[in-house]
Amino acid sequence: MKLINLIHQLENQPQDNVIHFDFCRAVPCSIDSSRKSYNELAIGFEFTGNMKVNELLVICKGALGTTYLGYKGGEFLMGEYTKVWVDNYGQWTNTKITAVLDHGFGHSMITTMNNEV
Repeated sequence: MKLINLIHQLENQPQDNVIHFDFCRAVPCSIDSSRKSYNELAIGFEFTGNMKVNELLVICKGALGTTYLGYKGGEFLMGEYTKVWVDNYGQWTNTKITAVLDHGFGHSMITTMNNEV
């Protein structure tokens, strides 16, 4: 998913919803240069804590126009059309974001899919 599409989908969610991924209720926690392609982004995750939609939206908007260091060096400027994946820093699992959905009861979910499927 492109960064601008992710931002738009997050903007359309209830901003106070707790957000998590569709796998093991993992919680988004950061954004950084992707190990796959340093000129792309990856949202990291953890299995503790909580994040609200509005907090992730701030992180994603903050990536617009920001230069990140690649895993093995180099500087990469991220923009609206930068692809965003799911991975912790230094890892690559080929996991793409497919949508952000309101699951009701104060929860939003980032759905994912392995890109090899």
